[in-house]
Amino acid sequence: MSDEPRWYSVNTIGMATLCRGEADARREAADADAMWPRHAPHVATQLVPMAEIDRLRARVASLEESLHYANGVADLAMKHRDDAENRVAELEQDAEIGRKWRADSSLATWFPFTAEEIERLRGLIAAHVNASNNDDSAGDTFGALAEAVQDAP
Repeated sequence: MSDEPRWYSVNTIGMATLCRGEADARREAADADAMWPRHAPHVATQLVPMAEIDRLRARVASLEESLHYANGVADLAMKHRDDAENRVAELEQDAEIGRKWRADSSLATWFPFTAEEIERLRGLIAAHVNASNNDDSAGDTFGALAEAVQDAP
């Protein structure tokens, strides 16, 4: 017996007539509708061996598994692409800083605080910390420190 699907004329109670091909099955279905109207409609259809259906189902399952795997690979590739794009952006920022440094590498530009300025700020902080240790006005002292730093020459 061939694994090729065969054409049949089938009625509503499941009786099937084997036909030579699609045209013969359509003709048989039309004739059967006229001869046995209680079992109409008769339809031309192909019947396939179950082994063929099982083979096709296994193939579909295999394709779905391949698609699932491919989607996972695509997701992973997109994540790596995003990570690479983020790293490129970081490197471009670093390159811009490097260009600015090569254009002007003066300490005044890159390190605006002088040693004297840092010592002056340390002194202001120490004075205000000592003042806050003597009373419970730490918030007021911090505000005063901020003003002193902003107002200092």
